[in-house]
Amino acid sequence: MCLMVWIGTEQPVLPIPCAAGPQLGACYCGVRETAADAPVRARFTSPHVTCVGSHEGCGCGFDSSRFEWEGFTDTADAMALVDAMRDEEREEFLAQKHSREFLAALVSAALLHGPVDIYMCWAGDEDEPPDRVESIEARRLTECLTPLQERVKYTALG
Repeated sequence: MCLMVWIGTEQPVLPIPCAAGPQLGACYCGVRETAADAPVRARFTSPHVTCVGSHEGCGCGFDSSRFEWEGFTDTADAMALVDAMRDEEREEFLAQKHSREFLAALVSAALLHGPVDIYMCWAGDEDEPPDRVESIEARRLTECLTPLQERVKYTALG
């Protein structure tokens, strides 16, 4: 099962197909408009709801919690030691970092046109309401190793 991430915006987010990325030849980030009858649309008041995929194609690749378990506190902390990581760890971390930067760039661009909401849940839980609502600064998406929690609706701040 995968984590899914959606953003609600005032203006459409242009679809970006997955394309080969620099690490591992992985599929990099894509966006796709969410169907008008999709249950997750009930979580948003904005007219446009877009599913945002990481380099893994889903929301799982936005999460670097594995590196928190290894003692890193944030992205800058991990970057300071990126050269000391095993090749596989470094490639995984850099792909996740790139995915978070992609999400942050989408959110920041959308904020220029109005409010942006972000919601993440496990695939299949789209009918479930959020456990809570929080505000999040767009920069947190790149600063934190795990910026989003499941079933929390975030209101993005510039």
